[in-house]
Amino acid sequence: MNDRPAPTPAPVHSAIEAADTLPAPAEAVPILESAKASRDRADGRLEMVISTVLRGGVIVSIAVIFIGMLISFVRHQDAARDPRELSALTSKSAPFPHSLRDVTSGVLALRGQAIMALGLLILIATPVMRVVVSIVAFALQRDGVYFAITSTVLLLLILSFLLGRATH
Repeated sequence: MNDRPAPTPAPVHSAIEAADTLPAPAEAVPILESAKASRDRADGRLEMVISTVLRGGVIVSIAVIFIGMLISFVRHQDAARDPRELSALTSKSAPFPHSLRDVTSGVLALRGQAIMALGLLILIATPVMRVVVSIVAFALQRDGVYFAITSTVLLLLILSFLLGRATH
């Protein structure tokens, strides 16, 4: 056994001496790996949330479209048996909702075409919701660069919807 007391560190007088007290790179590796693992877990959770939003949007959209088809065929039973009736129901001159107001009033009246249009709107909104989820995630992660980029993408999507509406 060694009975000598541990040497006391000399007082730090310069930046070079202060740097000597920092952990060696090999000692710092676990700290860096821990931060990377934490970031990887957060990225994995974000990917799971985005995946769930996309999958859920598609499933809900398909279900709503299917319900709209069922309602259309229940209300127009001849269309299921007679190709001419089906053609009349699906022709360009057939009443179909062309605005959000038309879709809303049609859904409230349980019109199959309006319910199918709602399903299509849900399908269109699904990737937009993915962008919104990404914005929230980047804000929570305090990632300013990706927050700004994703916010710009959302603004461009909204602008394209508004400009598309203005031309029709």
